[in-house]
Amino acid sequence: MNTVLDRTKPHQAESLFQPRSLNTNLAELEQALGGLIFPATKSEIIEKAKENKASSDTLSFFRILPPGKYINFHEITFMAWSFLII
Repeated sequence: MNTVLDRTKPHQAESLFQPRSLNTNLAELEQALGGLIFPATKSEIIEKAKENKASSDTLSFFRILPPGKYINFHEITFMAWSFLII
């Protein structure tokens, strides 16, 4: 089952810019980072995902992560859940 990450808010519906949903899931995020050695920076995460031929939505998710160093995969999954709540 895919998790659709969508930050569209009701007041944005009339905006000229429509944020699009990201169609990815935790299994795809994990697969995209296969072989990554943690801790890892955002740029290392994106490069590994590209190497592993991640989908465009999975790459987009990694691109919206805050800059910094991630200690483990759980920190990244926490960001995915935080994204859903905001």
